[in-house]
Amino acid sequence: MATFTEAQLETASAQLDLLNTELDTALATQSSTSSAIDSRAGLLTGASAILGTVQVTATSSPWLSIALILTGLAIAVGLFVVWQRWDYALELPKVELMLLSRTPKEALYRLIQEKQWVLATRQGGVERRARWLFAGYVVLALSLVAWLVLSFIPGGIPK
Repeated sequence: MATFTEAQLETASAQLDLLNTELDTALATQSSTSSAIDSRAGLLTGASAILGTVQVTATSSPWLSIALILTGLAIAVGLFVVWQRWDYALELPKVELMLLSRTPKEALYRLIQEKQWVLATRQGGVERRARWLFAGYVVLALSLVAWLVLSFIPGGIPK
């Protein structure tokens, strides 16, 4: 973490303001992405539940067992993605104490550092949740394939 004097920070005032604004935008975009992942995880869970409800009407077979296991796994992944949300945020009491003991430019610089930490810390979680969500949709697709195979077996799905 670099340390700057008040004079150096004063000469970089416009840059600090710009960086602070860009970090606010990046944090908002990241929050939006995280919310979109939550929505897609809800869709995965709902679609899997509907497919599972339809699948249980079939005649018992190994393909049905595979389809139901995969559907259950897709539901579990969807719930896990939503449950795994770890949103780091600025710890306001800590930040307030830290900022009040500094000059305005030092405080802005310190706030920027805190925002950068939050952004970097959240990013790994957002990417991890997106990978899990993709895997959940792959599992749902495999479940649907197993269900389709079952539909081609005579008597596999009651008419």
